[in-house]
Amino acid sequence: MSKEEQEIVHFLTVQRFLHFDDLLQRVPVSMADLTHRLLLLEMNNYIQCLPGRYYCLNKSLVSDISSER
Repeated sequence: MSKEEQEIVHFLTVQRFLHFDDLLQRVPVSMADLTHRLLLLEMNNYIQCLPGRYYCLNKSLVSDISSER
Protein backbone atom coordinates (compact mmCIF):
# COMPACT_ATOMS: atom_id res chain seq x y z
CA MET A 1 0.00 0.00 0.00
CA SER A 2 1.38 3.41 -0.95
CA LYS A 3 2.01 6.23 1.51
CA GLU A 4 -1.03 8.11 0.21
CA GLU A 5 -3.24 5.03 0.53
CA GLN A 6 -1.99 4.55 4.11
CA GLU A 7 -2.92 8.18 4.81
CA ILE A 8 -6.44 7.59 3.47
CA VAL A 9 -6.87 4.52 5.68
CA HIS A 10 -5.48 6.46 8.66
CA PHE A 11 -7.93 9.35 8.15
CA LEU A 12 -10.80 6.89 7.87
CA THR A 13 -9.62 5.16 11.05
CA VAL A 14 -9.65 8.44 12.97
CA GLN A 15 -12.99 9.56 11.55
CA ARG A 16 -15.69 6.99 10.83
CA PHE A 17 -16.38 8.35 7.35
CA LEU A 18 -15.22 11.22 5.17
CA HIS A 19 -16.52 12.92 2.06
CA PHE A 20 -14.41 12.82 -1.09
CA ASP A 21 -13.79 16.58 -0.85
CA ASP A 22 -12.49 16.24 2.72
CA LEU A 23 -10.08 13.51 1.64
CA LEU A 24 -8.99 15.67 -1.28
CA GLN A 25 -8.03 18.46 1.13
CA ARG A 26 -6.15 16.11 3.47
CA VAL A 27 -4.25 13.86 1.05
CA PRO A 28 -1.71 15.71 -1.12
CA VAL A 29 -2.68 14.22 -4.51
CA SER A 30 -4.69 15.36 -7.52
CA MET A 31 -8.40 14.65 -7.85
CA ALA A 32 -7.73 12.00 -10.50
CA ASP A 33 -5.07 10.33 -8.36
CA LEU A 34 -7.32 10.31 -5.27
CA THR A 35 -10.16 8.79 -7.31
CA HIS A 36 -7.77 6.10 -8.57
CA ARG A 37 -6.43 5.32 -5.09
CA LEU A 38 -9.91 5.17 -3.56
CA LEU A 39 -10.98 2.74 -6.28
CA LEU A 40 -7.94 0.53 -5.62
CA LEU A 41 -8.61 0.56 -1.88
CA GLU A 42 -12.24 -0.32 -2.53
CA MET A 43 -11.34 -3.14 -4.92
CA ASN A 44 -8.95 -4.54 -2.29
CA ASN A 45 -11.74 -4.40 0.34
CA TYR A 46 -10.03 -1.81 2.55
CA ILE A 47 -12.77 0.80 2.19
CA GLN A 48 -16.38 1.19 1.10
CA CYS A 49 -17.94 3.95 -0.97
CA LEU A 50 -21.19 5.20 0.54
CA PRO A 51 -23.94 7.24 -1.12
CA GLY A 52 -23.03 10.89 -1.60
CA ARG A 53 -19.31 10.21 -2.21
CA TYR A 54 -18.59 9.38 1.43
CA TYR A 55 -16.01 6.74 2.27
CA CYS A 56 -15.52 4.51 5.30
CA LEU A 57 -13.33 1.59 6.27
CA ASN A 58 -14.56 -1.84 5.35
CA LYS A 59 -16.33 -3.40 8.33
CA SER A 60 -13.93 -6.36 8.47
CA LEU A 61 -10.95 -3.99 8.59
CA VAL A 62 -12.56 -2.02 11.42
CA SER A 63 -12.90 -5.24 13.46
CA ASP A 64 -9.24 -6.10 12.79
CA ILE A 65 -8.12 -2.64 13.94
CA SER A 66 -10.35 -2.81 17.04
CA SER A 67 -8.99 -6.22 18.02
CA GLU A 68 -5.40 -4.92 17.85
CA ARG A 69 -6.08 -2.33 20.57
